[in-house]
Amino acid sequence: MMLAPQSISQCFRKMNALIPTKYVQCATPKPAAGWKQTPGKDQWQQSYARRLLPIMVGCLLLSLPVSEAFPGARIVASRVDPQPNYHFTQDAGDVAQLTDGQTVLYPLWKNRAAVGWARATPIKIWLTLHGVPPTQSQFSGRLSIHTVVRSKSGIQIPNRVDVYTSDGKSLWAHVNGMQLKPSEFKDGQDHWLHMDISSVSSKLLVVIHASGEYFFTDEIIWEDTPAPPVASERPNLKGPQQAVTDSLSRMKKNFTASTLATPQQILQWGSSFGGEPIVAWVENPWDTLTSTPSPTRIQDGAGKSVRLSGIQNEYETSCIGILNPTSSDRMVSLSWDGDATVAQAVQVRIVKAVMAADGKIVYDALIPHALSEPINMAPNTTTYLWLTVDLRRLPVGSSTASLELSSSKFKLRIPIEIHVANTTLQQGEIGAVNWAYTKDLPIWQAPKAAVNDLVAHRINVFVIPASDLPQPTTRSTAYAATFPKLSAYLQLFGTKSFYLLYFQWIPERFNEQGLSWLDPSSGFDPHQRRRAVEDWLKLIRDTMAQAGVKESQWALYPVDEPSGKHRAFMQFMLSLLKELAPTVQIYANPIDTPSNPTSVSDLQALEPYVDIWQPDISFAEKSGKGFFQSLRKKWWIYGNPTRPAKSQAPMHYRSISWRAWQLGASGVGFWSYSNTGGTSAWDDLDGRMPDWAVVYEGDPLISSRRWEAFREGVEDFLLLRYLDPQRTLLEQQFKEYDNREISAYMNRSREALLARSLNIRHGEP
Repeated sequence: MMLAPQSISQCFRKMNALIPTKYVQCATPKPAAGWKQTPGKDQWQQSYARRLLPIMVGCLLLSLPVSEAFPGARIVASRVDPQPNYHFTQDAGDVAQLTDGQTVLYPLWKNRAAVGWARATPIKIWLTLHGVPPTQSQFSGRLSIHTVVRSKSGIQIPNRVDVYTSDGKSLWAHVNGMQLKPSEFKDGQDHWLHMDISSVSSKLLVVIHASGEYFFTDEIIWEDTPAPPVASERPNLKGPQQAVTDSLSRMKKNFTASTLATPQQILQWGSSFGGEPIVAWVENPWDTLTSTPSPTRIQDGAGKSVRLSGIQNEYETSCIGILNPTSSDRMVSLSWDGDATVAQAVQVRIVKAVMAADGKIVYDALIPHALSEPINMAPNTTTYLWLTVDLRRLPVGSSTASLELSSSKFKLRIPIEIHVANTTLQQGEIGAVNWAYTKDLPIWQAPKAAVNDLVAHRINVFVIPASDLPQPTTRSTAYAATFPKLSAYLQLFGTKSFYLLYFQWIPERFNEQGLSWLDPSSGFDPHQRRRAVEDWLKLIRDTMAQAGVKESQWALYPVDEPSGKHRAFMQFMLSLLKELAPTVQIYANPIDTPSNPTSVSDLQALEPYVDIWQPDISFAEKSGKGFFQSLRKKWWIYGNPTRPAKSQAPMHYRSISWRAWQLGASGVGFWSYSNTGGTSAWDDLDGRMPDWAVVYEGDPLISSRRWEAFREGVEDFLLLRYLDPQRTLLEQQFKEYDNREISAYMNRSREALLARSLNIRHGEP
């Protein structure tokens, strides 16, 4: 890199204002004639200047426009898609700031001169190179993107960056790309991403695949360099969208390659299981499943039996791994031997691996499998069978059978022993919610099937979104068009459920929502406000009653995840609602985060009005613990997965219920049953953000290990709450650190409950 002479001069002119010239003699080969060492303060200043000089040179260079430090072709951003949407950096000059020559230092996300995207990917940036191309009307150089990492805030290096160039008409060609590993970049600082670009036109398109919740950049620069001998691809992509598709394909191919068995792993399998056409073992269904299990892990589960126990209205789960350690395809057939009722009670599914948005290949989707169909296993690959046992279909007592796996003339038998206790437990007061919205396509293409699936997985609280509810208005005639949606929702979900009527009020956006009149500081006539709210409440109560839903079966849900900043409005509005309709219940799900803090005094201010609390799990376990545990009202917790949800361990979903039991809460929840942003649940990279859904579209709907884990957790909650009300099984504080440790604790607790209360002994899974 060579700095422009004028840039160097400017740096030293600025330095002269801070350090006397006589102390910057380091650039002179030898001291000037007559120069003498000066004692005392003067000597200290010399030493200080020598130490400070490198730091100041760096700082002053950074204060220069980048275009002055890196002369040559000038690069200009002309367009971005999607538009930057991070509110603390968003302004009208975002596009221009990408190439304005001004670099922002850490932390970028707090500076308006930076550009940020929240939950948006892929990001497309159109660039134009201005200047005289060095050769043949083409440019060659280094493209550099300045970005930042702050993991705890979800700010990450992107998964991949690709650059395309235009032929000047309608075709684009790929010129370079880089697959990045965000974990390899130092946290808590800014970074430059560099790509060498050869022989391109003046038109460039950069495609960025974000890996975290947020992506920030403030500067893209170009340095002219001699053209390296790089073979560029022919322009064959018809427009930017095909370029995005090409970039996605490159990223997925790179991710997939990392899951294939290496020659060393294949050698290990061969030496451990040589001569065996297939190997099978019993797996922990909630542990991380891998395409390349170690010989030790396989041997730990080989030769073991599947042993399950529970009460009459539970589902229990096991998992069996199958390895083809040979270099040939294998057809594996499944069959049952023994008690025929076991075969009728067990559903066999194959665990399908899917790609999460962070590039991880996770075994998640559960594909129904007919035993009459053999399983085709490629050489050196692993397949996992998922066994779900419906204990309602088995008699009380013990049932045994064997699952036989055969390949050619080779057979393996896995014994299965199931114990069913002579008791049932009703869900009763335990609430379970996961914000299942009927507008979430493609999951809700068959609404009744989705409702049945939710009920089968213990969901008994349904959230009705604002789009299907009437908002309060000062014009009563506006209600006619919206109430039929509410009636249709109630008809679909039935009258035995509990409903949260979510109105999505956002006080800071009331002007956009047409609800500014609800704000007590708006100057709106308080008597007219009171009459309007009273009329609105009456219509809601009448609609719910006409549908056969009792007032004890629903609650108003005005604001999502309220925090301390909403205290004044919430206190005013909830008190008005309670004054107008004292028996109507109110629900609140408060959070406490660095950007949205909530104090105990904020909670205490709302306590007289809120009937059902559901704090975020971290709030309930930390700063709000004392308040929530002292409540004499119904309170639940919710625990959202990390992003992307597909990479979240199934144990997270199961452990939500255990953590609720430990805290003394009576309900659980998570986001979300079916949210995919309108794209396919099978592709975590086909939308602007990863999918939150725990099911996949299909006929029938396809479940996931995460969804099954949540149901198991609620069923564990039933046993714990009703068979150990004093929480005698409570060990040290329950946390999500190690899947195996948590699983062992859960197994010990269930075993103790079933052995002590139901006279059943339970072995290792």
